[in-house]
Amino acid sequence: MKDEWEPKYEFTGETAPLHLVTHSLTLNRIRAIRPFGSVKAGELGGWIEDQKNLSQRDLSWVGDNAAVFGNAKVYGEARVGGRAEIYDHAEIYGNARVYGSTRVCSNARVYGDAWIYENAMVYENAIVSGNARIHGDIIIGGKTKLRGEADVFRKRQILTIGPIGSREAFTTFYRGKERIMVSCGCFNGPLEAFITKVREKYGTTNRAAVYLAAVELAKIQLE
Repeated sequence: MKDEWEPKYEFTGETAPLHLVTHSLTLNRIRAIRPFGSVKAGELGGWIEDQKNLSQRDLSWVGDNAAVFGNAKVYGEARVGGRAEIYDHAEIYGNARVYGSTRVCSNARVYGDAWIYENAMVYENAIVSGNARIHGDIIIGGKTKLRGEADVFRKRQILTIGPIGSREAFTTFYRGKERIMVSCGCFNGPLEAFITKVREKYGTTNRAAVYLAAVELAKIQLE
């Protein structure tokens, strides 16, 4: 049995130029040199700019015609495939799956058991985690946080409001599989539980009023 720290992939020698607005770079095709996870030795992978883009020490993989470049990183047990593009400072890790014609860029993070596919785009400081499913032609950016039960495929299924609250942070309301969900600071759960939490913590203060006004707006937007 080979040592788990032994390199898992190599460059095939096949390259492809990529011309960006500010500069050009060269992508390198990869090939597995030992079996790991469901990847077989000799399996042809996708494209990366440099070894910093894909860890050599775990079960992560970039396959098909997917490309990872810039300072982007794929690690853990994450998989990137299809024609997905991961770039800038984006990170894909955990057991996340990104495929289709998706793009994840800027400082976005995708992790946990999250799936992003079809033509979705995640950028800026957005976070997608847990069991979230993001698909369709949706674009997610800003400080949006989608977790747990998220099942989002239209723009109207997300509402991010802020800065509000004691931390002057951003609160995201989003479509779950069966109900409206809320991500606010350490809280992530159903809308009804969020309302209860706000009333218990803030009573009839202005902070409570702001949160509850945001709730009513979310109901109009998402229901």
